[in-house]
Amino acid sequence: MQDQLNLLESYVLRESIRHASEYQSMPSKSNFKHLMEQLKILDDMKIDKENPTDNYLMEVMDNILSDKPKDFIKTGIKSIDNKIMGFEKSQLNVLAGRPSTGKTALALNIMWNIVLKGYPTTFFSLETGGNNIVERFVSSITNIPLHKVKQADGLSDDDTSKVMDAIDQIKKHGNLRIEDTAQITPQDIRETSNDAIR
Repeated sequence: MQDQLNLLESYVLRESIRHASEYQSMPSKSNFKHLMEQLKILDDMKIDKENPTDNYLMEVMDNILSDKPKDFIKTGIKSIDNKIMGFEKSQLNVLAGRPSTGKTALALNIMWNIVLKGYPTTFFSLETGGNNIVERFVSSITNIPLHKVKQADGLSDDDTSKVMDAIDQIKKHGNLRIEDTAQITPQDIRETSNDAIR
């Protein structure tokens, strides 16, 4: 029985690749429809044996052959976007590094770029107060060193004007939210995130 299964699976795979190659050589809406019909016929030929990998393979194939634009949120930093193409739905991205290497500054820079694109964004801070996060945002937007923003008395008139403009920009973007609750739980983060995208 296993030999027959292997033979059938090899045939289905070979024919799937052949039909996909034919479509790629002459892509069109009608040929795409024909391809999907052929893949459905081949899929129906398989002996019913639940394998989630088959579903993933079909999803990837559909994604590759589809004309629909891919759903990535760009970070706004070319060197990062060239590597990962941006953030993808349902993906967890971890920004890690040694202490004081600029992780928060980079995260805020990316976040501000995403805010400017109109996406709802929330910054959850478990150790830094909300006012300090805003100061970091202002520093990032204006390119004024953070210590100057914090001390204020070292700011020139031009710097002060830039800071006020940055604060006004942040205020105008209602899709930006900062949460600095120390005792926040994963469930709280999930609920707040869901509220933001409704």
